Order: sequence, then C-alpha cells, then structure tokens
Amino acid sequence: TGASDWSSVVNGGSYTVALKTDGTLWSWGYGKNGQLGNGNTSNMFISVQESTGASDWSSVVNGGSYTVALKTDGTLWSWGLGNKGQLGNGSTNSSSIPVQESTGTYWSSVVAGGSYTVALK
Repeated sequence: TGASDWSSVVNGGSYTVALKTDGTLWSWGYGKNGQLGNGNTSNMFISVQESTGASDWSSVVNGGSYTVALKTDGTLWSWGLGNKGQLGNGSTNSSSIPVQESTGTYWSSVVAGGSYTVALK
C-alpha cells in the first residue's frame, strides 16, 4: 500500500493505531493488553488490521492500554485493557477484539485517558 492512504494516526502507550482512507484500522507495537485489536496479545512489528476487518471506522483514540473507535453509523467500539470499566461494555474484562459500547448509537466524538473514556452523543 502507498504512503498516501492513511487519514489519521494516534499513538501512546507504546503502540500506534492508524485509520486508512478506506475506513480500515491498523495497529502495531506493544499488544500485551489486546490494545491492537487483532485478537491476540502479542507485540506486532508490522501493521495489522483489527480483527473484524470492518471498513466503516471514522475516528480512533487510545487511552494508553486500550483503544476506542467510532464507526460511521455512530456506534462506539473499544478493545484492550478493561480493568477499570474503560471499555464501556459493563465489564471489567479486557478484550483483544473490538466490543461495542453498551448504550447504543449516535455517538459523534470520543476522547480517552489512562483509564476512562468520554464520548459525546
């Protein structure tokens, strides 16, 4: 793929997540907590696509050990460390694959911190 097909990139917590212009999400780096979203907890030294293969992601942020992404349909998804409930799915379990936030749709933006997420409907 060419260097011109990336639309945004976020980094922190020793890993990087990037959104391509085709709406797919890719990540690389430290993956111990599942924050790469590719279904495992391994470190990745090349970019890998998140496990669902979706092409309708519109934005992405990270909270250091977890990732939160917004889809074009207004749904919010997260993966990685969940020990403080930061994945928003009603659990304190971590996830190495995207899980949908539990209160529905119509999200318009999101920010993430060390162990919290704030989203705007």
